[in-house]
Amino acid sequence: MGAFENQARDELIDALAFFGLDRMDSVTYLTLLDYGPSTMSQLASKLEVDRGKIYKKKKKLVNLGIVKLNNNKVTTCEALDPETAFMILIEKKKTDV
Repeated sequence: MGAFENQARDELIDALAFFGLDRMDSVTYLTLLDYGPSTMSQLASKLEVDRGKIYKKKKKLVNLGIVKLNNNKVTTCEALDPETAFMILIEKKKTDV
């Protein structure tokens, strides 16, 4: 990833903080955008964190409505596209004020 991409990613993470996402929430969401639907094990491996931590983050992101679960033989989670996710977060922010 180039310096511009890193800066843009950091700015996006900062923007997501406005909506109540901590850094790990944001990194989890962005990783799902980058890699597509993933199991908790795959996501934990990609982020190099404990799987238990990923389950907590997944739960928060699903509750916010920006990640959905796909229940096939193996449950995967998938990030909603950024436009839809931001619309959900904006509406949630409006109702929380």
